[in-house]
Amino acid sequence: MSKPSYLLIGGTGTISTEVVRYLLKTEHPTACVTRGSKPLPEGAEAICCDADDTPALEAALQGRHFDVAVDFITFTP
Repeated sequence: MSKPSYLLIGGTGTISTEVVRYLLKTEHPTACVTRGSKPLPEGAEAICCDADDTPALEAALQGRHFDVAVDFITFTP
């Protein structure tokens, strides 16, 4: 059985960077939606776009599948 793949919205903040490192250490495929202004931990896939730009985010994720999605950016429902 393969390990679940993770999509993180964010990934370069204090908490999210540690989550990315943990996922990579435990060999989970990990991708992060990021604007590309800060480096991701080595081994994480960068999906470069602004998560607040819904059409750009939809285009960047078109045809992709992730088992788990975690949003570190949204602070309001």
